[in-house]
Amino acid sequence: NPSFLLQEPLEVQASKSKLPPVVLLHGFPDTPNTWKSLKARLSKAGYACYTPWLPGYSSGEDSTGPKSYSNEKFSLANLTKSLSNLISLILSQHTATKVHLIGHDWGSVIAQSYYLQNSPLIQSLTLLAVPPDFLTSIAFHCPRQIRNSLYISFFQLPIIPEFLLRIGGFIPVVLMPAWSPSLHDNAFKKGVTSSLKRGSALSNALGYYRANIALNSILIRTLLILLTPALVAYSYMPKAGARFVCRWGGRPVRSLLALHPLSASFLNLEPSSPRVLLVCGERDGCVCSDMYKRGWGEGGRVTVRMIEGAG
Repeated sequence: NPSFLLQEPLEVQASKSKLPPVVLLHGFPDTPNTWKSLKARLSKAGYACYTPWLPGYSSGEDSTGPKSYSNEKFSLANLTKSLSNLISLILSQHTATKVHLIGHDWGSVIAQSYYLQNSPLIQSLTLLAVPPDFLTSIAFHCPRQIRNSLYISFFQLPIIPEFLLRIGGFIPVVLMPAWSPSLHDNAFKKGVTSSLKRGSALSNALGYYRANIALNSILIRTLLILLTPALVAYSYMPKAGARFVCRWGGRPVRSLLALHPLSASFLNLEPSSPRVLLVCGERDGCVCSDMYKRGWGEGGRVTVRMIEGAG
């Protein structure tokens, strides 16, 4: 199975600090370099930081890039197991018994899954861009997010997404300005694009969407594509109409979504659970800020921070 690939020498990092180590997981389209500034600040504060490549995104120094894996290798269960192995390895080199875990986008999804299974090993959890309860939030609290997430249906198509995303300017000129309008680092954009073109990195990255959103099912992938017009229509419904749909169809839809691996709930965490910080950009073009307005902070273990002007 593909695994998380550490950039930092484990023993060297572990010798630097007795504080709980910090593990930072990137997302799509991205690389560990996204954490460069934050890692520098955390390291200056005395933390040992680890910024691994997500499985399938890199093969280290091999210039040919990562090899191709079947989509099921990127199931959330496999990714969570791989992260568990990584964190166990990191903690085996440290005197600390817990980690600070930070995840962005798919890194957030994997971090959420690990947190719910291994909370005793978590000092704190910070999630960027993708909040918990993602699917139920879209269905019942923020239908307009469907329009922001249409690319997910597009990624279910064979061959075409790979072809389009390999075109030199599509990621830095189309995707990144739409999703991150405040990002103006052209060198960073070029690095991400170049990285995803190596070997099978791009196909592997799309495998995350196909294995987890569509559960690696050709039938579900096809249904997502065919139902796109109906989902878009629902996203434009007035609030009264959306409430009507939720009232009469809410229970079966909730029951169905509850079976999906991306429906892990953080709404009823135990009082002893490690604290969770959700961070969202006010101008995020991929995940709208309304997705965070769920009332997690009302006496719970979850705090929400909105960053003005960020996205």
